[in-house]
Amino acid sequence: MAAEPTSLPALDSKGRIGDLPGLDALRAVAVLLVMVFHAPALLPMDYVTALERWSRGAWVGVDLFFVLSGFLVTGTLLKGRATEGLSAFWIRRALRIMPLYFLYVGLLLTLQAHRDAWHLTAHLINLHDDDVPRVLCFLGNVPEAIGHYPGMAAAILWSIAIEEHFYLLWPFAARGLSARGLERLCVAIVALSPLLRWVALPYAGENGVYLLTPFRLDGLALGAWLAVQATSAPAWERVRAAAARWSAVALATFAVFVATPFGIWEPARGGAVFSALGYTVIALCGGVFVVVATDPQGLLRSVCARPLVRHIGRVSYGMYIWHVLVGTALAALLRPLAIPRAGLELLVPAWVLATLAVASFTFRFFESPVLRLKSRWAPSVGMPGLPHATKAAAASER
Repeated sequence: MAAEPTSLPALDSKGRIGDLPGLDALRAVAVLLVMVFHAPALLPMDYVTALERWSRGAWVGVDLFFVLSGFLVTGTLLKGRATEGLSAFWIRRALRIMPLYFLYVGLLLTLQAHRDAWHLTAHLINLHDDDVPRVLCFLGNVPEAIGHYPGMAAAILWSIAIEEHFYLLWPFAARGLSARGLERLCVAIVALSPLLRWVALPYAGENGVYLLTPFRLDGLALGAWLAVQATSAPAWERVRAAAARWSAVALATFAVFVATPFGIWEPARGGAVFSALGYTVIALCGGVFVVVATDPQGLLRSVCARPLVRHIGRVSYGMYIWHVLVGTALAALLRPLAIPRAGLELLVPAWVLATLAVASFTFRFFESPVLRLKSRWAPSVGMPGLPHATKAAAASER
């Protein structure tokens, strides 16, 4: 059974987690999957191309973010249990998420106000008056769930809304329950989420169970469960062994959801069985990937050692925020050039690089100055150091 954290994290000179380099690679994979999913809707591409067909399942990148968030946030909360109040955690989260979020929302409201003059389509932005307070209050997952599509630029805020709800409520559980109690709560959420979605499906619909917070907690809870296991060397050794055994199965299953056959398991047309069970299966795969990514000698460490991959992981939040507007602007700029259809797939790497440039710029000149306020107002406690127990050490702690 998991115990309280006993070791300190290995941090680099910038205060980042030094012993979990593979998580940057996972962030990079997650945000690139999301961009591939949105590429056909943003770029002037032929809808019979292979990329369009194989992009339909890449929405699962968001689910990777959910598992990662549950793992990292819960680990931080557990480590700071005895040394800081909840207000410090919320201040850090606010400084990380809100400045860029509200900058983006402000830009969306400006675009909305000049939509007709600038010839912007409803597909890009279509906020109704009652959508504005929802977006401002981190309820951006509500409009589409109740049947109104707010435009693609605003629709992407649904996942940020779910994570903000998690950041608001989960600290009470992480700090108020014992490790055993928190572990049981995580297991209960993961186990009951498919049943909840099945019961709610006739009323909320497939979009509702995909977008609304109560139905998407299993990925976050699974990540949180992993964080609890990481506080005990014997428990984490068992988790690592299980992840190693199931990694090939998880990768194959994830590939099926992403690309085979041609992404038929999209959220909006997945059917009742998928709506109930599919997100939990994806979360389990994501949990395996998170554990594998934490191995200091694992495959993802060598991948993440590449500066570009690590940088994409570090600015992945900004890339998620800006990718729709950058793709729209790129398409508008290139449309007069009448690029031959055979060359349109080259727009995707150009779009990725342009989005990376914008995200890097805002991270350097907007986010980073704000993030430095953390050290003044709420210094980070970091993550507990992950135990890498030998079998003998694990046996001695049982």
